[in-house]
Amino acid sequence: DTLQPGNWIMLTGPWVFLTVAAFGLGANSLSMAVFIRERKLISSNPRLLIISQASVDLIGCVLAAIKWLTIYAPIRVPANFIGTIVCHLWFSEYVIWLTVLCSTLNLQFITLERFVALVFPLVTRSATKLKAGIAGIWIYTALHMWRVFIDLSRGDGSHSNCCVYNRAIPAWVSRSFGLVNFSMLYALPVVNMSICYSAMIVTLRRNRSCISEESQKKKLAASSKLIKTFLVAGVAYVLCFTANQISYLLH
Repeated sequence: DTLQPGNWIMLTGPWVFLTVAAFGLGANSLSMAVFIRERKLISSNPRLLIISQASVDLIGCVLAAIKWLTIYAPIRVPANFIGTIVCHLWFSEYVIWLTVLCSTLNLQFITLERFVALVFPLVTRSATKLKAGIAGIWIYTALHMWRVFIDLSRGDGSHSNCCVYNRAIPAWVSRSFGLVNFSMLYALPVVNMSICYSAMIVTLRRNRSCISEESQKKKLAASSKLIKTFLVAGVAYVLCFTANQISYLLH
């Protein structure tokens, strides 16, 4: 019952965590620097959301780097309350998957905000509402990942220094959680991005043919570039997660 590295880790090796950490730390640090420095050129709502997205991804990259550094370390914990918390938070990979889901939902939140801004421009999108939405994503994600949190616990007796799998969860609960997780991490995001980006592209093309003022054309061009950036992020998301989520669903 003692926790062993997952088969996918053994097959892919620690280079996956190192690659994610290296590219993610560089890319997200650069994104935050650009959006903070050019605050006068970028409207407040997109800047707030993108800085939030980059912050979540930076945390995830730092955790990936720590995982890479400790992937072959002996899985031993103190035989006390601290050891129990370490099992629940770290060796269960709760904190890693927390940032993954939070990043995914935050990307969907950005997509919806840009969709409303372009397709329904009269709808109010205050910074206060966006901050409440970001906070809500963190709270929901922490609660959603409860199954991962309880997946491991500290053993007792001769295994009091080890993290062990929690066998008390019925199989149907695990399968249900797996299906919900697949929907939240992959299926619903793909549907959301497909619908929103399609509607935004149609709206951009229609507006481009109707607007004649130069100032409005510049704003439309800026919106177009921002949407293209998010579209690239969406395509990259699908490419990166498809194999992972199909494998997870089959498992």
